[in-house]
Amino acid sequence: ITSATYSAQALLGNTISSFHALNLGIHLFNGWLGGALALSLGLTWSQSWFAGGLFLLHPIQAEPVAYLSGRGDLLVTSIILSIALLFLAWQKTMSFWRAVVLLGLSLVALLTKEIGVVVGPLLLLTWWTYKGPKKSLWPIIIILAVALTGVPFVLSINKQAGLAPVAWLTTQMVAFW
Repeated sequence: ITSATYSAQALLGNTISSFHALNLGIHLFNGWLGGALALSLGLTWSQSWFAGGLFLLHPIQAEPVAYLSGRGDLLVTSIILSIALLFLAWQKTMSFWRAVVLLGLSLVALLTKEIGVVVGPLLLLTWWTYKGPKKSLWPIIIILAVALTGVPFVLSINKQAGLAPVAWLTTQMVAFW
């Protein structure tokens, strides 16, 4: 997915400034999603704006925005934040088709970057900490199962690249923490 965005952008304009501008635009969108997610979790407007601003200005966010190769991080963040936001919005009225949309987005997150495997555990954590009425846990279980089936796929790719499974899992746990 990340490579497809590079290819599509190269067709539109192959300048370094356009690549940086798109990365910055995705980052600003992620800040908005972070603020909207904070609002959905029950924070006030001012607290949500602060959370979104903190997300945008936090020093750990500099690398994915500044480096062209960070686009995968930005895209997977957009997808994961969108999944969490949709999940919270649909929690009261979860249906089969909404679960299919969440599952599809989860697969897109996994195809964008390997950290996409955290979508299932993240939704489970979101469901567990959500203070509103809870309807069903089954969409999360399906997404968690898909994420777990993605782990061997990610590990096989990393093995081909010469990365040991323990090193990859350690890196992902540090990133998740």
